[in-house]
Amino acid sequence: MKADIALETLKFIAHGVHPFSRQKMRKDHFFNEPEVLEAVNICINLVAQNLSKKTYLTQQDKMLINIVNGKARNHGFPWSNVDTKKLISEYIAGRAASTLSRELGRSRGAIVSHLELKGVTIR
Repeated sequence: MKADIALETLKFIAHGVHPFSRQKMRKDHFFNEPEVLEAVNICINLVAQNLSKKTYLTQQDKMLINIVNGKARNHGFPWSNVDTKKLISEYIAGRAASTLSRELGRSRGAIVSHLELKGVTIR
């Protein structure tokens, strides 16, 4: 697992959201135990502190900063041709914008905007 996906998973858990289904977790779920939430938040803060000490940020570092700041991991990055083709073909095939946003590390708004920019009719 890449660090950006791992950190994104921790952020969802810290907010009481299942990292895969994106559904709110039950109050009695073990991830909502205070000790677990504290451990998750400590890990997130350690990553943030480590990144703040760097003088040169790699693309991976920038993705981690996006996640720490509550943004989609690819926020601010240009769209690759591969991601654009995948987005268009899978959206036309019926996949939901919200599903594609998770897979491509973009906000739902970025997905819709990019589709519109490329001339795809939004359903």
